[in-house]
Amino acid sequence: MVSKKAIIIGGVAGVPLLLLVCLLCFAFIPQTGQFRATFLGRCRELGGTSQDCENILSVFQQTYEGKKRIDFSEENYQPFFDRFPFTHPCYRTMLWSGTEDLVTKFTEKTNSFYTLDKTSVRKLMKTLKWCGMEGHKGTYTYFCEIANQNPMKAYWTAASARFAKYACDKVTVMLDGERKEPYHPNSMFRKVELPSLRSPPDVWQLKVVLVTQTNRNQCDKESLNTLKNDVAQKGITYTCQEVTESHIEECIRQNNFDSCW
Repeated sequence: MVSKKAIIIGGVAGVPLLLLVCLLCFAFIPQTGQFRATFLGRCRELGGTSQDCENILSVFQQTYEGKKRIDFSEENYQPFFDRFPFTHPCYRTMLWSGTEDLVTKFTEKTNSFYTLDKTSVRKLMKTLKWCGMEGHKGTYTYFCEIANQNPMKAYWTAASARFAKYACDKVTVMLDGERKEPYHPNSMFRKVELPSLRSPPDVWQLKVVLVTQTNRNQCDKESLNTLKNDVAQKGITYTCQEVTESHIEECIRQNNFDSCW
């Protein structure tokens, strides 16, 4: 005979357990339809025809469908990236670290500088989550980031590397001067983009725009001296200029971009 107390405990404890099981089951159901609709919609917004976008989606899905989520190779995306070559002027490339919001506001109103955000490979996949499951078809959107080298991280690493490698002549990078380490050891700029920059004569200068609240000679920070040395090892000229955030905001308001620094 089951006691009332056992029934109550089972009712209270069992519901969360059942809910957890249901959530886990849902997480391992492919969300292909939802992902497909978003991907195709963005592709058409970028000017692709329905047939072109279907083909591009097929190429993209082949990079991860049925594959493991761990130890995912960046080279899997090579056929997809070949569909989206960069076309902006390579000498107007801007990189950034720790200044995403300000860089976005600055570059979205001008063609003087281009960040990865302004390219199709970024616009198409921004905010999306995706991965595959070994031996199974479909696109999964849960637990895609459980491994360090997962399909999403591999995509953004490869995209950043290709974007930096495309740069030429004078490259600008906007860094956060209020950080203790503007040139942060774990940043995409330090680990991926700077190593991907070509050496002279392709790239001859890296200009650091150091965003600060007030001018305080922050270009002398230790991490920036490290950056200067890393740049010198590639044979590239290094310059650093402090610019206050309020000044950049004023440039944005006045649409004065070419002489902002």
